[in-house]
Amino acid sequence: MENEIAPFTYSGGATGIMNSHGEPSCDQLYHSNRNVMQQRCQDMVNREALCYTRLHEASLEAEALHLENTELRSLNLHLKK
Repeated sequence: MENEIAPFTYSGGATGIMNSHGEPSCDQLYHSNRNVMQQRCQDMVNREALCYTRLHEASLEAEALHLENTELRSLNLHLKK
């Protein structure tokens, strides 16, 4: 196979650029890959936000359990008297 540049055909938009073999152009592949990478990055940001939300909720629950435990210990001491 020789190193020859295949001619491109234009069929309407940037996503319609194909080489003569009907394959996507480098530009089209670049934009497609960029969109995938942006979506993956946004997914990671969303997962991180969800993790922080769950961590905050767990922290609040732990604090509430700590207060309840303290109150129960106090009541237990009064019952022992």
